[in-house]
Amino acid sequence: MESQYWKLDPDLKYLQVYSMKEKILGLSEGDLVGRSFLDFMNPDDADKIRDVFYSKEKKPLSFSHVVVRYVSMRGFLLVIEISGVPIFDENNVFLGFQGTEKDLAAIPIQTDEKDAPQLELIFGLAPIAICAVGRDGRLLAVNAKYADLFGSSLMSLMGIKVADIDEERGEKIVQDFKHLDAGVSVPDHEVSINNRDYLVSVTPISSATSSVVAICVVLLDITERKRLERVVAVANQRLAEMNTRDYLTGAYNRRYFDEFLTRELLSLGRTGGCLSVAFIDVDFFKRYNDVYGHLAGDHCLISVVKAMTEALLRATDCLFRYGGEEFVVVMPGTDEAGALAIGERLRESVYDLNIPHSENSWGRVTVSIGLRTIEAACAYCNMNTSDEIIKAADEALYRAKASGRNSIASSSQICTPGGN
Repeated sequence: MESQYWKLDPDLKYLQVYSMKEKILGLSEGDLVGRSFLDFMNPDDADKIRDVFYSKEKKPLSFSHVVVRYVSMRGFLLVIEISGVPIFDENNVFLGFQGTEKDLAAIPIQTDEKDAPQLELIFGLAPIAICAVGRDGRLLAVNAKYADLFGSSLMSLMGIKVADIDEERGEKIVQDFKHLDAGVSVPDHEVSINNRDYLVSVTPISSATSSVVAICVVLLDITERKRLERVVAVANQRLAEMNTRDYLTGAYNRRYFDEFLTRELLSLGRTGGCLSVAFIDVDFFKRYNDVYGHLAGDHCLISVVKAMTEALLRATDCLFRYGGEEFVVVMPGTDEAGALAIGERLRESVYDLNIPHSENSWGRVTVSIGLRTIEAACAYCNMNTSDEIIKAADEALYRAKASGRNSIASSSQICTPGGN
């Protein structure tokens, strides 16, 4: 529930009060104005409340998270949490107090009626795990759901230290009290108990003098929610992959290639090293489609991508479908010699598929590969865009094709004909 505002004079009489409080207490609107803040308050709390507002030297004080009880004329206790500060005018003359209060609970006053709900029964039957922990770390109150978390009986838990159940949670309790004593709230957090997930909420239980005497810990079972979150996360990851993958072959797509290469070039400029790019073309693929049909062509490309992917032994090397039968492999941290070795594995992997191709002089499906390697010193020169790099690799590819296809050539004009 949202906090409600009030204002009091130095004698703790209401100058301003929110109407809902009057309604809850069974009064008419405006009835509390001019009356004491202590009116309708539980007598035990009223005896101590002045120590919250004033020091022994009668100095007005600030306070926060003080829990007090009011006796409603409608037959229940209203439990509220109050926080306030003294207010002064421009001449530093003390005017009174202003603050907020938040309704925490409405508890029926015990009656002789057989059907009157009991607070203890509500606590015991609550569908969430609840416990109260004292400053010494001992359990002051537990409900059945809390006992079930640890497979224990209620009475076996009463009075024992949380650290005796779980050392890590016992240490967390100590830290919680330190935070609350410093006026810092404890954020909700998640824990795992016996393979189930729980959201933990910690709230202070304060005395009438605003000191934290205990904490209330509520554990909400969120196992199913976490399972659904994981399902959604996996679905989102798959969707993200779909947006970066070629729908036919499963290789990364052209859009992701542009992003990936740009990122690698920036990294190269910052950290140094080298980077190699292989531009790959399936030899005479249009003729393959004409002879064997487009469906066979699709299956051919799928097989080629699978073979080349398996030939890439490092997770950092990525294969992209550039368009049609053209592919690109980006090899971070790879010099020209390394790129030639990887290129040879790629070429051999496709050759070894032994997919018949009557229009290829090799009698099978092959690939030609053009390589471009750049050093860190070149990362900021004219060869620093993906288009320029692909252009250089494409020119090397042209030379590989001119040498008889099923070959590899680098942009430094080193040509390695295929030799199977």
